[in-house]
Amino acid sequence: MTPAPQQSSGRVLLRGFVALVGILLIVVGLPAALVVLGGNPLPAEIPSLSEVGDALTRPDDGTLLIAIITVVGWLVWASLALSFLVEIPAAIRGVPAPRLPGLSWQQGRAAAMTGAVVAMLAIGAVGGATPANALTQDMGTGSATPATALAQDMGSSPSAGGDSAGPSASGAAEGHVVTVRTGDTLWDIADRELGDGQRYPELLASSAGLPQPDGGVLSSADDIRLGWLVMIPTATHTPVVPVALSPAAVQLDEMMSNDGGAAPSAADVVAPAPAPAPVAPAAGWAAGSVAAAPDAPVHEVTETDRQGPAATTGLGLVAGAGLLAFVEARRRRQRRGRRPGWRLVLPSDAATRTEWWLRGASDVPGHADLDAALSDLAARCTPAALPSLRAARLGDAEIEVYVVEEHLELPAPWISAGGGTWVLDRRQVPARDRVLRTQWPALVTIGEDEAGARIFVNLEEVGALELHGRAQETEAVLTALAVDLATSEHVRHRVTVVGALPDLVEAVDDPLVTHSPDVADVLARLERQVGDGGLDTEILLIASTLGRDEIQRLRALLAGSRGGALSVVSTSRGLADWSMVVEARHEGLSAVLAPVGMSLRPAAVTRPGYDELLELLRSTSQPTVPGPAWTAGSDHDPLTIATVPRRRFPPGTGADRASGPTSQTDEAAQVRVLGPLQVTGPGQLPADEPLAAELATLLSLHPGSDATGLAAALGLPPLAVPVALQHVDRWLGSGGAPGVGEVDGRYSLTGPLVDWQQLRSLVGPAVATADSASVRAALMLVRGSPLDGVPRHRYGWAASDRAEICAAVADIAHELAQRSLREGDPDGATWAARKGLLAEPVSETLWRDALHASWQSEQVEQARDTAESARRTLGHLGSLETDTTIVVDRLATTGSAEDAQTLRPRA
Repeated sequence: MTPAPQQSSGRVLLRGFVALVGILLIVVGLPAALVVLGGNPLPAEIPSLSEVGDALTRPDDGTLLIAIITVVGWLVWASLALSFLVEIPAAIRGVPAPRLPGLSWQQGRAAAMTGAVVAMLAIGAVGGATPANALTQDMGTGSATPATALAQDMGSSPSAGGDSAGPSASGAAEGHVVTVRTGDTLWDIADRELGDGQRYPELLASSAGLPQPDGGVLSSADDIRLGWLVMIPTATHTPVVPVALSPAAVQLDEMMSNDGGAAPSAADVVAPAPAPAPVAPAAGWAAGSVAAAPDAPVHEVTETDRQGPAATTGLGLVAGAGLLAFVEARRRRQRRGRRPGWRLVLPSDAATRTEWWLRGASDVPGHADLDAALSDLAARCTPAALPSLRAARLGDAEIEVYVVEEHLELPAPWISAGGGTWVLDRRQVPARDRVLRTQWPALVTIGEDEAGARIFVNLEEVGALELHGRAQETEAVLTALAVDLATSEHVRHRVTVVGALPDLVEAVDDPLVTHSPDVADVLARLERQVGDGGLDTEILLIASTLGRDEIQRLRALLAGSRGGALSVVSTSRGLADWSMVVEARHEGLSAVLAPVGMSLRPAAVTRPGYDELLELLRSTSQPTVPGPAWTAGSDHDPLTIATVPRRRFPPGTGADRASGPTSQTDEAAQVRVLGPLQVTGPGQLPADEPLAAELATLLSLHPGSDATGLAAALGLPPLAVPVALQHVDRWLGSGGAPGVGEVDGRYSLTGPLVDWQQLRSLVGPAVATADSASVRAALMLVRGSPLDGVPRHRYGWAASDRAEICAAVADIAHELAQRSLREGDPDGATWAARKGLLAEPVSETLWRDALHASWQSEQVEQARDTAESARRTLGHLGSLETDTTIVVDRLATTGSAEDAQTLRPRA
C-alpha cells in the first residue's frame, strides 16, 4: 500500500506559521501601529478632576475619542502580551501555564496560537534527523533547544552504550527516575511505583534536589508539572520489565506442566528470516495491528487525538468501574463464541481513547473494596440488624457508611464516628474469594467531595432525589446516573428512563432497562401495579418536566411503596427533601447535596463523550467480521465428538516433534509482547525505563510512526519525544548499530528482535499452508496473555493490538490442534489448545479442542479435569454450543478407570 501523503503535517506547519505571524503582529505590530496612529496615550501631566470634567462635557472635535480608543487599544495589547508572556515559557517547558484571573479569553487565544507554533517546531525538530546522527549523537553538545536541555537534565550520556550512570543530583536519593505524564499526581506515581499512594511523601523527599527540565524544583505535592522528573527510592534496577502472570495464565501454565506430553522447549524456537519491511502508516500510528493484514487500515493522528478524552469527551466524572465491568463481560461473551478467522468489531479511535481514559480515571480497586466491605458487612449482620444504608463515602484510606439506625451494634472491624456514621479502614477490608450479592443494589455514584472521595447515595433509602439547575447541567448529571444504573452488575431493579436517553437503553440492550417517552404512561402502569397487589422494585429517571398533578401522583406512589420498591430521580421540584443543586463554574460543574449541605463535583456526562460511550456499548453486541486472510485455517469441517479419530501416537511423543535450531541469545535486544511484556537491551538503561519500554513496544507494533503520533499515544509533550527516542536507541542498540531508525520523519526499531514479528515470519503468508513444525515453533513464542502485566492506566494505544494478537494466536492454536487431532495426536492437540488458551482463555473453540483431545487420549482423570475447567471458565458466560455441552457432560460424569471405555473414540 502506498503511504498516504502527510497532509496532517502540512496543516500543522501552515497553522503554526500563521500563528507565528499572528503573534508577531500582536506583540510587535499592534503597539507600533498604536504609537504611529495614536501617539503616547499618557498626558504630559496628571489632569485635575475639573479638567477631566471639562473634557467630558464640552463638545469633542474627535481628539477625546481618538485618545479613548488609543487607551483601550493599549489595554487590549497589554492583556494579550501578558497572556503570551505566560503561555510561551510554559509551552517551551511543556508544563501547564498558570491561569490569569479575568483574562481567560485572551489566555485561551494565546495558548492556542502558542501551541500551534510549538507543534510546528516539533515537526521540524524531529523531521530532519537520520538514524546515524540524530538518535546516537551526544545531545549534550548541540544547541540549547528545549529537547536538548531535557536530555541533559535526564542524565543522557554521550555514548550510545555502556553502563547507565543514571541521573545524579545533589541531595537526591538513589533509585530510578520516572517522567510525569498527562494526568499524573504524586499519589498516582507512588501507587504505581511503590504500591501505595500514601507513600507519596517519600517521592517528594527523594526528588527535592532533583534538577527539573525547566529549572524548577519539586517542593510541594500540589505543584507537579508535565515533563518533570520524580525519583523513585528503589535500590536496584532490572533490565527486564516486571513480569506478572494473570491468574488464567498461572492456571493454564500449571495444567501444561502436568501434561503427559511435554511441551517443546522454548530454546527450540528457530530464528526466522527477517520479516518483510512493514508498510509505513500515514502520519500517525495504525489503529490496528500493523501486521494484521496487508490491507489493514491506518490511523492518522490529529490535533484532537493529542488533546485526549479528558479535554474533549465531556466525561467530567462517571462511575467507570461498573461501565468497564459491563463492557468487559460482554466482550468475554463475544470472544467465547468468536469463530476462527473472524474478528470482533472494535470501537472507533475516539471511543477507544474514552475507554482508555475511563480505565485510568476509574478507581476499580476502590470500588472492589467497597463491594467487598459492604458484602462483608451484610454477612456479619443478622437480617434483623441489617442497617438501613443512606449513603456511603469511598476515600483513599477509609470507607464510610451513613446509616439510619444509630443504636445498632457495629460488627468488627467497623468503628463508629457518631451520628450514624460507620468507618472502616481500607487496609482491613476482608479478602473474599467471591463477593456476595449486595444488600444495597441501588447505591449510585453521585460525585466526589472536596477531598476527592467518591460519594454514593442509596436511592432505595432516600426514595427520591431532585436535580435542580439549568437543563444542560441537570441532564448531564441524570445521564451519568443512568449510565451507572444501566450498567451496574448489582442493580436488580427495573430501570426506566423517561423523556430522554432512548439510545442509551438501546445500546445497553437489557430487558430490565427500558425507555418511555411519556411519564403519564409510566404513572398509569405503576398505579395498576398498586391495584394488583403492590409495586415491583423499580428506579425511575425522569428528564421530562412534571406537572402538578403528575407530581402529586408520583408522591402518592412513593408514599405507598414498601421497602424502597420505588425510587425516583427527577429534574422537577416538589418530590422530596433530597436534592442536588447543580451549576456550571469556570472549573467545571459543582453541586450541593441537600439536606446535608455537602459540596460535590457531580457525576456528569455530556456530548461527545456520551456518543463515544454509546459506541463503546454498541460494539459489544456487533456481529463478527472476517479477519486477516493469513489467520484463516484449513478448509476442513471442524471435528466433533462423533468424528474424532482414535489415538495413533503413544503418550508423551506427540508434541515433541518440533525442530530445534537454537534461538537468539538472551543478550540480544528483544521486545516480547506474546505474554507478560519484556523489553531487554544490551545498551544504557534509560532513567525512565517504563516510558522507554512503552515507547519501544509502540514502535515494535507500529513501525513507521511519526513524532506527533508517538506523543499522542504516550501522553508526552511533543518536544520530549526526541529525547525518549534517543534513550530507546541507546538502550536497544548494540555494536554501533542503532536501535531506532528514522526515514522521512517516521521511526521504527531496527535492532531488537520482536516475538510478534517472529511469529508472523514463522507462519508465513497463511497459517493454512504453513507446515506444522513452523506453526508449533510460532506457538512456542507464546508465554501468556499478550502484553500482560502492563500498568492499568498506560498502554491504552495497544487495545486493538492486544485484541488482534489474542485472536491470531487463538486461530493458529486451533489450526494446529485440529491437525493433531486428525493425526491421532492428543498430546499435541492438548499442548496447542492450552497455548491458545493462554492468549484467549475464554475461547470455546479452544476449550472444545482441549476436550476433544481429552476424549481422544482416553485418560479419565485428564478428561474430568479438562471438563471441569471448561465448565468453570465458560459456564457463567451463557449457554454453550451443543457439541461442547455433550463433551463436557459426558466427560464430567466419567468416574473411574472402568469408565474409560466410554471415552474411546471411533476407529
